[in-house]
Amino acid sequence: MKQVSKSKPVQPGDAAMRYLAARVPGLRAPIPQSLRMAEQDYWHERKVVGKFPTMIAEYRLADGRLATVHRTSLHPDKPEKAIVVSDDGEILPSKRNYTGALPLDGGAVRLMAPRHGEIGVAEGIENAYAAYMLFRVPTWSCLNRVLMSKFVVPNDLGIHTVHIFADFDKVDAKTGKSPGMADALTLQKRLRREGFNVVLHRPKVRGSDFCDEWRTVYQLREISQQAVAA
Repeated sequence: MKQVSKSKPVQPGDAAMRYLAARVPGLRAPIPQSLRMAEQDYWHERKVVGKFPTMIAEYRLADGRLATVHRTSLHPDKPEKAIVVSDDGEILPSKRNYTGALPLDGGAVRLMAPRHGEIGVAEGIENAYAAYMLFRVPTWSCLNRVLMSKFVVPNDLGIHTVHIFADFDKVDAKTGKSPGMADALTLQKRLRREGFNVVLHRPKVRGSDFCDEWRTVYQLREISQQAVAA
């Protein structure tokens, strides 16, 4: 894909890593080969409405094929997502997928290598890193809850255990279910039928995700360290 060929690997201190460190404070993780950086035009209705540092995530299917790239437009000066505005004042999404020829079912952004036959899956990239900081399980991003429910374990990486890091969404009034948990349970049931060991994790607080939980843990550690130093 052109988006990948014209990009470069992320590096410590670049816009992508600064953004991730702001979302997941204290982040310490292997530099991923699946994340790349580029300066990219933002196209909307066949017009360029801006140019932004862009974090490009390679989304691969279980057989290793590149199915799409997920792009996050970043603020040029701050460690946050860009605010993208069209010519007529519409606020445009800073995150979007490239429309490719392959279906996305079953894939993930492979942020880290499995360890001892274990891998984790989460919805967003930021949540995957937060889960890693909390549990030290190498974790991949499936981008959203629906794609996570359809995740397929690659058969060539020796994986026998899958950790599912679910968003603990508030209950949907129409279904009576927490959407993130419902899709995580769907994945759990299927993977167990397929013979995998499965561990389902959810945040302690309803209406939160693992980014929220990690920030709370990190802040409490900082307060504790400051109290000891005093």
